[in-house]
Amino acid sequence: MKPPLTVMVLSCAALALFCSGCSSVQDGANSTAQSVERIFSGKTEEATVTSINRSGKEIQFKVRSSKNKQCVEGVKALQRQDWPAAQRAFESAIQKKATDHRAMFGLGVALEKQGNRADALKNYQAALVSAPQDEHLVIQSAIRRVE
Repeated sequence: MKPPLTVMVLSCAALALFCSGCSSVQDGANSTAQSVERIFSGKTEEATVTSINRSGKEIQFKVRSSKNKQCVEGVKALQRQDWPAAQRAFESAIQKKATDHRAMFGLGVALEKQGNRADALKNYQAALVSAPQDEHLVIQSAIRRVE
């Protein structure tokens, strides 16, 4: 007896979340699982950025994109150290989704790297309001850096 379709889709979704693929799923559920995997995984980017803290010490931190295409482009621009392009991309991402805390943080980084500490601070503070608790530490560090 085959399980109901709902159970198959949920099972495929679980597999998609916990493994790299669902090639072992049979009877047509494989294509459903791959579709679910694309929905949940999305494309993200990460950049390591170097900055100077208030005591003059060089620090490195990571900037992660959301799944928003413009945010991904912004992080890629950070990787290239193209601060103006990163700024434009993050601004575009925020226009698309005003609560994208990762785009706000990325915009703050791009502005900080261009010497615009006041606007960087505003974006870091906005990111802190929208970000989940586990991302607060890096944002709070950025706020202290530009205050």
